[in-house]
Amino acid sequence: MHVFRWKAIIPLGLLLVLMGAGWYLLLDSAVRRGIEVVGTALVGAKVDLEEADVRLAEGAVILRGLLVTNPDAPMTNLFQLDEVVADLNLRPLLQKKIFIDTIAVRGLRFGTPRATSGAIPNPDPEGGALRRQIDEWSRRVPVPDFSLDGLSGTVNVAAIRPENLQTPALARGIQSAADSARDAWMAQLQALNPTPLIDSARALAERLQGASLRSLGLGFVRSVRSLRTTVSGLTTLRSGIDQLVQDVSGGVETLQRRVSDLPNARAADLASARNLLQIPSLDAPDISPALFTDLALERIQPVLYWARMAERYVPPGLDPRRRPGPSRARRAGSDVEFPTERGYAGLTIAFAEIDLRLEGEGASAGAYRVHIEDFSSEPSVHGRPIRISVSRTEAGSGPDAVHLEAVLDHVTSAIRDSVNLRITGFPLPAVTLPGIGAHMDLGAGVNQLSLVRIGDTVAGQWLWSSSQVSWDRASMGSGRVNDLLWRTLSALRDVQVEVGVSGDLTGPTLSVRSNVASEISRSLRRELATEVAAAERRVRAEVERLVAQPIADARSRVAEVEATVQGLAADYRRQLDQVRADLEARLRDLGRD
Repeated sequence: MHVFRWKAIIPLGLLLVLMGAGWYLLLDSAVRRGIEVVGTALVGAKVDLEEADVRLAEGAVILRGLLVTNPDAPMTNLFQLDEVVADLNLRPLLQKKIFIDTIAVRGLRFGTPRATSGAIPNPDPEGGALRRQIDEWSRRVPVPDFSLDGLSGTVNVAAIRPENLQTPALARGIQSAADSARDAWMAQLQALNPTPLIDSARALAERLQGASLRSLGLGFVRSVRSLRTTVSGLTTLRSGIDQLVQDVSGGVETLQRRVSDLPNARAADLASARNLLQIPSLDAPDISPALFTDLALERIQPVLYWARMAERYVPPGLDPRRRPGPSRARRAGSDVEFPTERGYAGLTIAFAEIDLRLEGEGASAGAYRVHIEDFSSEPSVHGRPIRISVSRTEAGSGPDAVHLEAVLDHVTSAIRDSVNLRITGFPLPAVTLPGIGAHMDLGAGVNQLSLVRIGDTVAGQWLWSSSQVSWDRASMGSGRVNDLLWRTLSALRDVQVEVGVSGDLTGPTLSVRSNVASEISRSLRRELATEVAAAERRVRAEVERLVAQPIADARSRVAEVEATVQGLAADYRRQLDQVRADLEARLRDLGRD
């Protein structure tokens, strides 16, 4: 009797050896391919990895030659790195979880060119939809126009047309509403039909003048009943007229509120006419958004995009996680994972320290150190918020500094994220000022960002400050006004631009302030106040000429309607009260008999 079935054990052993050898030989390729596929889906553009070296016996994974495409510029890498070394905790691998104890990165570079395009034919639809939402929000942000053309010649007030103003149309609407309300109220008054009852009651009172029990005889009871019935009818009619008077008072109050809003419409028409004729406002808060809103939107859009993407790939709370299921011929569907409070997250990096160097002689050249603690794809499972810090350890040139502190708290269902970034000595944005044509290069200065997200609301401030500003006249024209502006701007060396964002994360409110606008306003007010005041007087006079009569007509129409209906109702109430008093006096006289 044989204890072992060698004919079965030997083939099974060979099969296991072959599977192990295949797994060992193909594991690196599988990891490399997995990183490329997942990374491409995450970024929305191609991710390439030259080599993956998995050393399970040592608990280490080494990645070499990682290229991550910038989805907004397919021929440029968002970043690339030469080597990543990660030390793994092997126990979570038994649960198909990845727990990285430490990670080191070498040779990180940003904005490097690609040999081939990194665009993918079918990018992530959710990421694309998010980009479209943010683009749509940016298009809705109002960007005021600013132009000095209105000061270069004669103001043509004939261009201000009544049909382009909202005040006359609103005034006509009020008049129409007043006429409609008057017709409705008169119809109600006619439906009450007080005249016949008043005439009948008056005749009854006259007929019973001086009457007594003796003179009425058998008709006494019938007369008393008729008096009481008529008095009751008069009381009911009086109540109906009182209700109508209340309705008229409420309706007139509504019309008067609309009339009181007409001055606001007139002010809006004045501002519209001033913009139409390109009469500039010399108020600094009006100029700042006109000059810098486009720049602010360009910088804020990526921040909002990644703030919302963080929620998608580091979801809060213990809600189910949905992801596309494996490809099938039919009904591929989705996989749904239900995280628990105990266990391992799908991906966890307990601690990562990244030392990187940017080569070259620019302001950004130098060495940096990045610390990441408690990074997890499921923070509610890991139980601790993600903490990220970045600091500069060595500057390539000059006393430049970088300091970033970020906390992503997605442990509970209410997100609490904060980012504080301060960079000094780095190149700041350059912009051509709209409506002016001068080109401003902020040079190297201070770049400071503070952003807080709580739930679906966000509040933050982005500040650019430089004392090394250079100016180029660029497309500025000639003439007194442009020469004045050029003298003002070219003498300005210290510039601050502050962008504020607050409100709902899907459509926050943007505010812009800058001392550039203040200097422009101060200079224009000092040199051009007379010209601007004269131009605005002409525009104001023309707008007033076009809107004054419609406003007066609307006010008089409302007053006329109120006087007509209320006067007629008051007359009926007076007659009702008088005849009712007469009838009640007759009842008292008959009662004494």
